[in-house]
Amino acid sequence: MAAAQREPTNHLDIEMRHALTRALQEYEGAMVLVSHDRGLLRASCDQLFIVDAGTVREYDDDLEAYTRTLAAPELPPSHEQPLPGPSRREQRRLEAEVRAQVSARRKPLEAQLSRLEGEIEKLTLEKAHLEKLMASPDIYEQAQKARLRQHLMEQATVTKQLELAEEQWLDVSARLEEMSCG
Repeated sequence: MAAAQREPTNHLDIEMRHALTRALQEYEGAMVLVSHDRGLLRASCDQLFIVDAGTVREYDDDLEAYTRTLAAPELPPSHEQPLPGPSRREQRRLEAEVRAQVSARRKPLEAQLSRLEGEIEKLTLEKAHLEKLMASPDIYEQAQKARLRQHLMEQATVTKQLELAEEQWLDVSARLEEMSCG
């Protein structure tokens, strides 16, 4: 029995999909990427190839045009001459400019995401430390009442800050994901 083939990106969470997309965008070498994940393809590929009937050929348009081509019924050949469009080189240059603009818009969000991840890590450690302190039976003795109250207030503050940082992280991640898909 043959093993079922799986699309590797189907099992990635948002954070890992984002990390994979960033790694592919930053990679300077050449690679062949085979995927059904249109967001990943849009964000990381600058050339598309059609593999069909034992042949490989470069596809000169974008992924959306290919999808429309597949969905459109075949039309009879037209006798009209196609309008001249930008050359392949000019098209690639324009696409590179668009990618550079998207990258420039993404950079501040990626920096904010990185800052939030550091803040979340710091607050998580701080919260765990406070929970460990409050797990000690000694803290609940009458003589430690003021210290317990202080730890409880610190824990409430840290918990609120952590929730806020996580909400911001989700918001920034969603905005980055929208940029990758659209």
